[in-house]
Amino acid sequence: MISVRKCNQLLPKVNKVITVKMIAHEPDFKKTLSWLDPTNKDDCIIAATLEVQREEPSSIVVLVTNDINHQNKAEMANLPFIEPPDTSTSSS
Repeated sequence: MISVRKCNQLLPKVNKVITVKMIAHEPDFKKTLSWLDPTNKDDCIIAATLEVQREEPSSIVVLVTNDINHQNKAEMANLPFIEPPDTSTSSS
């Protein structure tokens, strides 16, 4: 598995076709980290991402978020994350 901090450095260097998959997945909290709270939306996303990671062991599963609290939880869960590119256009 890619280390959490190295993920941002490694992904931009990929020189091949990448397939991105968006999945709607309800996590099973009986099979995830005990400290995740099923009533917390960020924790639901972390749990679902971990579940997809377990179900797709040959795939690289990465959480995409610019929310620092979500990134902190992902890091605690040893889940790789990246920030989405800034798509805002400024008229300076």
